[in-house]
Amino acid sequence: MSEAQQPLTLAMEKSQLQRAYDKLNAVWERAEEKVRSLMVPLECWVTIRPHGDQSGIHFGWIKFGGKFRLCWGYESSAGIDFRPVLDRTIDVKVGAVEHIERLFNLVRSKMGTTYCLVENARSALSATLERLHDESPADVPEPTKEHEREPPLARLIPRL
Repeated sequence: MSEAQQPLTLAMEKSQLQRAYDKLNAVWERAEEKVRSLMVPLECWVTIRPHGDQSGIHFGWIKFGGKFRLCWGYESSAGIDFRPVLDRTIDVKVGAVEHIERLFNLVRSKMGTTYCLVENARSALSATLERLHDESPADVPEPTKEHEREPPLARLIPRL
């Protein structure tokens, strides 16, 4: 093979590798959307390797940057450092593949819990609002000294 052909081969290999990375990332994006479609806003994770002599490794459905993401985390004495799988190295993206079904099933199992939490909160809030609406001024408890305190900023603003 001549020297002129070598860069072309290397360029072709790089191009193939980049396409493979892009395809894997696209499938991870689809996996994230599939888990997100379950509508479970509860953090949960599976432990790949428990924290012990080595750092622990966890794969989870974690709130990151304002939305829930599939995240890979390394645990140390300081806690677990979760980051999205899509932002991790290729070895993490490949290694996490064997754990996605277990995590998906865990998130799916949380659907019932999530429904109960939401329904209980809705019910409690509705009952509170009904009570607040129905209370006459005589039913409203007198404020305690704790409630009478002004916030620090209010003391700095002159009263008109």
